[in-house]
Amino acid sequence: MKQLERIASSIFSDYGVDFATARRAVGWTNATWLAGGLALRLSTKPDNDKIRREVTLASYLQQKVGYPINVATGVTEGLEWSLSREVSGRTLSAAWPELDWSERSAAIRQIWEIVEAVHEVNVTEVDHLVRRRAWYNSNDPVEAAACLTRLVRR
Repeated sequence: MKQLERIASSIFSDYGVDFATARRAVGWTNATWLAGGLALRLSTKPDNDKIRREVTLASYLQQKVGYPINVATGVTEGLEWSLSREVSGRTLSAAWPELDWSERSAAIRQIWEIVEAVHEVNVTEVDHLVRRRAWYNSNDPVEAAACLTRLVRR
């Protein structure tokens, strides 16, 4: 068993869930499994705090934002993880083609209400949790343009 699967198995076991019932979920920044009504996100890179910081930031959000209820967070063998209640549903991109125009309008209204709720967070209360630089891009226009140029060249 690979390291990530071994760690995931151990975490699920601690919560009475048989890892053999787990299914991999999509995720491009973490390894994710779903089982027993729980969702486990496990960092694939050691020594970072992105998941735990996100969970802490989420505690400032209103319930209507829909962030999953966190059960636990931790670090195992240098890899951070969070265990949350599984949220059922589909991504909007998967559901969109099947929606009629009134359902699409309702979905857009829901997104807007969620964004408004996110923006109700008092930014001074969470300032200490926010990175000054995003891990995936730059807020500086010159750096962003240089990155785009590099990507185009590749």
